[in-house]
Amino acid sequence: MATRWKPQSATGSRLKSPESSPDSSPTPSFRTASETADRDDDVVTTAKTSPNQFNDKPRASAPDTPMQGPDDLEDMAEEVAKDVVLPPYRPAKKLPREVREHCKIFLEEELYGAAIEMLGSLMSAGGHRPRSKQRQALVPPPNQIAFLASLAIHPLYTNRPTEVSHRIIGSQAMQYLRGLLGSVGPVHANFRAALDFEPWRRQGRRAPPAAVENESNEEDEAMGGRFAPSHIVFSKAESFWRLLGWAFNCSALHPERWKYWEVWLGFMADVLDADYRERESLDDRGTGANDWRHGSLLLRYVRDLDRSAVKGMVRALFADGSAASLREFPELYDREAKVRTDAGNKRKRAPSSDLDLANDKFGDYFDDDDDLSSQGSCPDSPSRPTAGPRRKRMEEAAPPLSEELVASVSLRLRFFDIVGKAFDFLDNVECQTELFAAFSASLRSLPVPLYELYVAPHRAEMDVRAQASLLFHAAGTFHPTSAPKPSKVDKAAAEAGFINMLVMEKCYLPFAATSTAEGNAKFSLVLESLLRIYWVKGQVCYSADLEEAVRTGVALRNDRSKPKKSGRSKDRAEEAARKILAQSGSRLEYLIEIVREEDQADGDMVAE
Repeated sequence: MATRWKPQSATGSRLKSPESSPDSSPTPSFRTASETADRDDDVVTTAKTSPNQFNDKPRASAPDTPMQGPDDLEDMAEEVAKDVVLPPYRPAKKLPREVREHCKIFLEEELYGAAIEMLGSLMSAGGHRPRSKQRQALVPPPNQIAFLASLAIHPLYTNRPTEVSHRIIGSQAMQYLRGLLGSVGPVHANFRAALDFEPWRRQGRRAPPAAVENESNEEDEAMGGRFAPSHIVFSKAESFWRLLGWAFNCSALHPERWKYWEVWLGFMADVLDADYRERESLDDRGTGANDWRHGSLLLRYVRDLDRSAVKGMVRALFADGSAASLREFPELYDREAKVRTDAGNKRKRAPSSDLDLANDKFGDYFDDDDDLSSQGSCPDSPSRPTAGPRRKRMEEAAPPLSEELVASVSLRLRFFDIVGKAFDFLDNVECQTELFAAFSASLRSLPVPLYELYVAPHRAEMDVRAQASLLFHAAGTFHPTSAPKPSKVDKAAAEAGFINMLVMEKCYLPFAATSTAEGNAKFSLVLESLLRIYWVKGQVCYSADLEEAVRTGVALRNDRSKPKKSGRSKDRAEEAARKILAQSGSRLEYLIEIVREEDQADGDMVAE
């Protein structure tokens, strides 16, 4: 049974206003690291930091955690809640009809820069005034926001622009969306309607989206032109999870494309998180029974999921560019990952090579092979098929680890944590349990270096309690049959779905997982992370039995992982696993020494 989350109002990240924490604002556009350092500090962006910043999310555990009792955590939650500062969102109102029509014409006529500049000016007008005297910000209708969100990720305005002027369109669109989220907030901006996949799925990919449930109004008119609706990103996938799977495939195969998906997914995670948290605050201040949260974009994405769909969602979270992953999560746009290297430098082609976005025709864009970089694109199929199980395993295997794939772990964990909170709010125990079970099972199949990133202690993307629950399930996948069952040692803890130090000492620490270095390295990493979390929470009390359990387990796992005479010792993966296992074992032994010294120091203080 999965450990449940504490409501975010008590345990969520501290949200500060942009004025109070300029360093916490996320990068509003696609920039290199050097460009980011010089970005304009006056840009109004969301107070949520980017997924790669780990030090700005102090959290408290939730009730019934394995680290602390319910009473202690209730006090801690109340104390943290006092310090939580919700974003000071500006009041907002819809664009006047005439202005809305003007912006619609700009977008349909592909005058994207003018449209974004006009919307940005309308949003920021009066924003410099004191909060009590600020004018209402003007917000475009949901279909125009969906249009801009699509520009921010469409390949023609990101990784393969056909003209020099197209290079900055995606960046400008994302900068505006970030400003809108940070200025008026997700509820006033109606991101719930703008970023919804359901209308597109209902109406078909080629049809304009219907309004979301009862949110229909005459202001949200269908967009025309060559771009909409066929190139709206929400029409390209039947659900957010299908889109997510393809984006994570890019992290393994297409680094040039992934750098745009990474920013776009970071924005989506910020919207899901901010929208849910603002609605939670509205529920806490109101008299309704969670009505606001039930209307959140997050619950819109997960409300129809069953156990089978949860497994598919987990496969999206672990998409790695393998053949199986590409079959399930194919590219959204035609030749999306291709990279244009000389946009705007070649002479114009004959009129016969016109650009026709509506029919996925990109003019002369693909006429010359030398105009395109194949970097990150899928390799061509072999001209002659090769049979045999070994060949099949090689084709199904994931590509080698890349820096982009490693960097994507942060976002993968963040979406996992967000979904878990949704299932907890819905009290959907079945889906929540399946989420943890499927995630832990997929986790086990990862190579050791990547596995180490997922189970590292104190990941800022996850609530401590959720992380402890994930580690508990991960440890269960390696639990040796010769070890005592947790239910025999502490029945209450086992039934509650968490692990405590007594269970750790008797059922996990003194044992080895398998006879392979990879299995034992993963098992050791999980135990190390659990022990470090408990130690930080002050839940590890020294005893000779605990030290013996730690040292016995380290020695046994090292012994089981020694190279075999069969030649397996030459396996590079096994060699790397043995190295990680040795390092993890050393840290475990060092940690128990620290615990012993702390216990001795406490004893000396009591004696004095």
